[in-house]
Amino acid sequence: MAWKIKAVAGPFVGQEIIIDQDRIIGRDQSVDIILQGGHVSRRHAELSVRDNNLWLKDLKSSNGTFVNGARIDEQQLHEDDEFQIDVVRFLVLNTLHDALRERTTESVTLTSEGRPAQISVPKPAPMPSVTPTVQAQAEPAAVQANSSVPQPASKSGIKNTLPAALAMAILILLVLISIWYFVS
Repeated sequence: MAWKIKAVAGPFVGQEIIIDQDRIIGRDQSVDIILQGGHVSRRHAELSVRDNNLWLKDLKSSNGTFVNGARIDEQQLHEDDEFQIDVVRFLVLNTLHDALRERTTESVTLTSEGRPAQISVPKPAPMPSVTPTVQAQAEPAAVQANSSVPQPASKSGIKNTLPAALAMAILILLVLISIWYFVS
């Protein structure tokens, strides 16, 4: 199992590093994770994976290594722990949980602007058919003889379906806006 650390403060904010083997942190150019800073020792700390657990060990640095605000010599790290070396703070993430989240959520392709490239929108329910109401007045003879000419719907039938159609259009628009907002 691999772990991941994400810089949440300092010059590397947002960068993520996979920890799947022992990694040395320090300012020396030969270490695995190089941090430049006045309070970073050449070989400051070591991250190691033992029995699928992540450990952080201070390598006798001058200014210390901190986990959740407390100075440590060596400590097992857990998901959502934060450790700090100089001004750089890292958040500990468990990649096993990332993999489970990826399997349980639908993947969405984003455009260069960060918007979803394609959104599947559910089709709205079919509109109910409008049955014309029968009027008491007699229709002209030409219209009665030709049954293929559609009869106009009464005004009350149209009046009743317009609010439903408008409500459905507003609901679809709100769903699309919500999807766009949460994906971007």
